[in-house]
Amino acid sequence: MFVNSKKIANIIEEIAPLNTALQWDNVGFQIGNENIEINRIMIALEVTEEVLNEAISNNIDLIITHHPLIFKSIYSVVTDNPIQKLIIKMIKNNINLYVAHTNIDASQNGTNHYLSKLLNLNRVEGLDTIMVSQLYKVSVSVPENAYELVKQSLLKYNVGEYKNRGRLENDEEVKIEMIIDNENLNLAIENMLSVHPYDVVPYDVIKLENISKKYSIGVIGYLEKDMEIDELVDFIKEKFEINKLRFVKSNNKKNRKIAICSGAGSEYIEKASELGCKCLITGDVKYHEAQLARQLNINVIDAGHFETENIYIQYLAEFIKRRCQEKEYDVNIIESENIINPFEYK
Repeated sequence: MFVNSKKIANIIEEIAPLNTALQWDNVGFQIGNENIEINRIMIALEVTEEVLNEAISNNIDLIITHHPLIFKSIYSVVTDNPIQKLIIKMIKNNINLYVAHTNIDASQNGTNHYLSKLLNLNRVEGLDTIMVSQLYKVSVSVPENAYELVKQSLLKYNVGEYKNRGRLENDEEVKIEMIIDNENLNLAIENMLSVHPYDVVPYDVIKLENISKKYSIGVIGYLEKDMEIDELVDFIKEKFEINKLRFVKSNNKKNRKIAICSGAGSEYIEKASELGCKCLITGDVKYHEAQLARQLNINVIDAGHFETENIYIQYLAEFIKRRCQEKEYDVNIIESENIINPFEYK
């Protein structure tokens, strides 16, 4: 089936809508033409010279990254600027670039929730809510012989408890009800209409005022057991597959309720403390922020910017592969083998 970059973007935006990114962020398409056919996709943490050379040698049409290549306005494009040099090289080689950054961080299928699952956290909720998504109830009547086909067309967008309302009065139809968020509403209805056997489809869309879907940067949750800070550090090193990390031991009390913010999240030290968390796991912690954590008596584990985000790339690649298979998209998807942490440890 014909595939362009826009179709792949739609898959990512199922779990990470563009409007859930932070205001300062730059997400979505950054380079290329979203309507041109693509055959080969590479997933990487960011675009570097090494990643781009790998993409060129593998005839990649689309690179998907977590970190934006373009953050600020560009007033000239010259080869002696390292970022602009990469942009020129991508254009010359007809490579598109799509970025999912803080919208992935805020997703319930994104970086922070992925880390919470690695740590087996319970009662997970948002650390800092950035937006609330409007939800709608979609109800559709369908003949029994098309029930499964129509149900599956909506189920992938369902964010609530799935309901089959049973037979209707004519005893030949059933009603299906799904809860769909605002970001996926049009896509879900379009998908449903494309498989429904009726020329005129009987369906209703009702705006729900009593429930909503929240997006949050970072998560808080509860460990399966109490851990002192040294034990928690070892646990994180094992689960995140890292050899060394920094941490602030503000106290040696038992840790159970913790906060996670992938990448650089030291700005949430005070927020995590206010919410009663005993430890914040993040990256890029500065000296004065570490001192603040000691004053607030909250432990902080600096597991690294690279380490808390790069670990998610494999999951993202597998998700896109699975959805492409479900949609019968004929594309080849690979992970970059040249994602390099700029820091080294001894």
